[in-house]
Amino acid sequence: MIMAVIESFKFLPGLAECPLLVTCGGAGKVCDQVRPKRGFVTAELADKYAAYVHGLQDALGANRVLVLPEREGFGLAVKAAVARVTTRYVLLCQHDNMFVRPIDLERVTRIMEANQDDLKCVHFVSPKSTYEVEGDKDGGYSKGAAAPLSLKRIEDRLGRLAGSAREFGERTEDGAS
Repeated sequence: MIMAVIESFKFLPGLAECPLLVTCGGAGKVCDQVRPKRGFVTAELADKYAAYVHGLQDALGANRVLVLPEREGFGLAVKAAVARVTTRYVLLCQHDNMFVRPIDLERVTRIMEANQDDLKCVHFVSPKSTYEVEGDKDGGYSKGAAAPLSLKRIEDRLGRLAGSAREFGERTEDGAS
């Protein structure tokens, strides 16, 4: 799935010219019981994960894949990755967040530059990688029937959720937004 996410970067003009670093945490604690969210995996799953990480290194180059020795969680993985980069900005993208439409990153960075005191981070809302279904109440389907939500409806819902987000603009030479 990581390769599909990287492929979705085509929607972000200029990103292909930026350095790429993929961070992979450890597989987890090997035991008899599989509980991935708690960090418990079988020896077989740990071996498959190690092979997957090795395949990423082969595909992207070993210097583009940071392999952490342990499963430390998202926050510590981000901290380890950020410690290795020297760029002014970073774009963090999780393994299941794909971009589905163009984003003007150059404009985003200009807005960040113009609002340095207030704007430290920009979040890009992404539809879930698995689609929910809806029935008669929202979608107009017969009772009990289900149909996938359209991308437009998902985006509308996400937009409503983000409705309280503050808007920032580019500042003109006189300092106005």
